[in-house]
Amino acid sequence: MSLSTRKTPQILSISVGFLICLLELYGPANQRFPHIYQLANAFFSCIHFLYFFASFTLASFEKVKLE
Repeated sequence: MSLSTRKTPQILSISVGFLICLLELYGPANQRFPHIYQLANAFFSCIHFLYFFASFTLASFEKVKLE
């Protein structure tokens, strides 16, 4: 894996984390659309879980490939 492809998931993770922080900050203040806030929070939580699962799986494959 080249250096540029390793940086891309980190940037994606940081941007998803930033969006989750924005939802946490502005979501409770926006009481007019609670369902949209809950759906968006669940969506970003799923993306975060899938990213960590994929990165763990790729790391284990790279470890096996190096051995």
